[in-house]
Amino acid sequence: MKHQENRTNNDKMLFVRLDWMETNIKEETLKSQIKLETELLYNPLVTDYLKTNFGENSIKVISAAMEEMTDDAIAARCKLKVAEVRAILNKLYNYKMAEYKRIKDRDTGWFSYIWKIDVSNILNIIKEQTTDRIGELDKTMEKISTEFVYYCPQCSKTNLISFDLAADLMFRCPNCENKLLEKEKESKDKYEKELNELKSKHISLLEDIRKFEELKRQEEMRIKELQVRMAEMTKIEETSNPKSKARRSASRKLNKKSFIKTKHLKLKKATKIKKADVKKKLANSNVKKHKAQKKLIKPAKPKGKKKR
Repeated sequence: MKHQENRTNNDKMLFVRLDWMETNIKEETLKSQIKLETELLYNPLVTDYLKTNFGENSIKVISAAMEEMTDDAIAARCKLKVAEVRAILNKLYNYKMAEYKRIKDRDTGWFSYIWKIDVSNILNIIKEQTTDRIGELDKTMEKISTEFVYYCPQCSKTNLISFDLAADLMFRCPNCENKLLEKEKESKDKYEKELNELKSKHISLLEDIRKFEELKRQEEMRIKELQVRMAEMTKIEETSNPKSKARRSASRKLNKKSFIKTKHLKLKKATKIKKADVKKKLANSNVKKHKAQKKLIKPAKPKGKKKR
């Protein structure tokens, strides 16, 4: 009898520990993601890119929305206007660095948008754009070196004629037959400066990507080790007690239902607050209109003889 009680207690302890490990893995996965994204946000190249393309407050919004959150909740955490936060989120969505889920409240019929930001690929995006710009500059500089253009000093200095056409015209203007002059080549200095800056930036990006990928690999290995330990413990539990699998499955379903219910209640509460604010604003505007109308409609003065 005692042996059976001890076995039951051990099973319970193992069951509790497995649940704790499962929760711990989820927490560690989230921590790992936050660690990686924080590492990216401290990178000067990434900071500069985000501020240039998404605005000064984009880093605040990204830092706030590392977990799944509504746009209202992000705005409240960042202390920004909801419209500004939505504009940044939509830009990030267009660059495939954010995604959202739309949930409808059954009672109110209002939609809530839950956002999730993922900037883990931002270094590769910057690298691709830098590579494209380097290619454009190389073509421009090659064109400056090899292309010869001519103009007529009497008719127009802006109406340029290519070398092939000028040769066909015997280097004479088709309008006034004046001699065509070769246009001075554009200076390469400004292009060379930008090109050198971009090439050094490209080298830095490749190094940053290598470091980030290494850090990402380490974090993935750490999470994988936790998952392997979890799988081993689950196997031990299922071998010792065949009913434990069904018990754990029922427990997971119950936890999932309670989580969805809590999330739904939170969204419902946020929607009610939002609705109350709208009603309050409407009431205030109606009061202001009423006061304004009162001022406009003044009572007529009684007619009487003027006092001398």
